[in-house]
Amino acid sequence: YNKSWVCSTNNQEVFNLKRVLDYQQVLIFNCVYQLADSYDYEAMTSSAKSFTKKIRKIGQTLKKTNLEFVPFGLGGCDLCKECTYPEKECRHPDKVIFPIEAIDINVAETAKKNGFNYINGINTVTYFAMFFFSEEVLDV
Repeated sequence: YNKSWVCSTNNQEVFNLKRVLDYQQVLIFNCVYQLADSYDYEAMTSSAKSFTKKIRKIGQTLKKTNLEFVPFGLGGCDLCKECTYPEKECRHPDKVIFPIEAIDINVAETAKKNGFNYINGINTVTYFAMFFFSEEVLDV
């Protein structure tokens, strides 16, 4: 915490994250990953990387549509080997996946309200992502 722009105390202001509170639609999705046991840190980190890649791939596809959106997922940022924080501005503000918690969303409550299981059984880890869209884009 407070070692990168994405996880800084002022990330809401730096990236104008409050704008998404006025956005029209949110796509929420998750992936459940198996662990060997509840202490399987290696599987947790590799599945987190895999999930982040999925978010990035979806984001790349959405960019081709010219829709305005903001992606949220897991905490932390993996774009740069070393972050410029706090000396210089973020190198890749257009590629950042923000932590869902950065806009004060309680993931467990939001999951439950939207029909998702937050906990999916023993020896699993569940990751969530949200794409906020500035206009209504999905016919649901």
